[in-house]
Amino acid sequence: MTTAAATATATAAALDVDGLAAGYFGSPVIRDISLRVAPGEVVALLGPNGAGKTTTLETIAGLHKPMAGTISMLGSDIADRPTHLLARSGLALVPEGRALFPGLTVHEHLRLARSKDGVGQRELLAMLPELDKCLDRRAGLLSGGEQQMLAVGRALVSRPRLLLVDEMSLGLAPVIVERLLPILRRVATELGTAVLFVEQHVTLALEIADRAYVLTHGRIVLEGPAEQLQADRKLIAASYLGEAVARSADPTTTKGSTDEITS
Repeated sequence: MTTAAATATATAAALDVDGLAAGYFGSPVIRDISLRVAPGEVVALLGPNGAGKTTTLETIAGLHKPMAGTISMLGSDIADRPTHLLARSGLALVPEGRALFPGLTVHEHLRLARSKDGVGQRELLAMLPELDKCLDRRAGLLSGGEQQMLAVGRALVSRPRLLLVDEMSLGLAPVIVERLLPILRRVATELGTAVLFVEQHVTLALEIADRAYVLTHGRIVLEGPAEQLQADRKLIAASYLGEAVARSADPTTTKGSTDEITS
């Protein structure tokens, strides 16, 4: 864990989710989700396709109404707060698929998203220098990597207290992903932002994260410090498959019994 993140864990959580259940048309997709992200901390949300990762992020961001449980941001209950008010309170979501406007330029995207106390253009381009050459280019003409940088940049200009990122690497070549993911670490370190991100590239995710949670069939089956989970890949593999796990990376931080973790 970085120094900033270690200090942050002693303060109030930027995000505190307890017993969350949510889904669609009255049927839960996620159940009993509990997780925490501190200011300046980077936390990965891992798991196979269909595990409920996107539903978790979208529920936190106010796009789905919780069926049970609580969601707190900086000590305030936000479970029933509309998405636009959450944005004003400091929550930013980078959705899967980026949700850009193809006809608008990079500069126009950033200008529309900027808030009064947001990140200035010079500061933003220092973190995302590849956007500098694209400012006058329409989003629809950008490469996949440039579009993803724009999606992140659009979220950052509001200087969020909590940043949620869904599948930053979607559709991108691994070499591009290796350049993009470390940006999340810079955001946490330089802005003090709490970052919760969904990622399929497990190895890369654990390299930049402080901690990680693994979801299977809508439940958290494993959690712990990223460095310990990285050292025990068999444990993660078993969690992805939804199998019983006979040991844990860290008995004090792994959810469930140390003898068995099930989905």
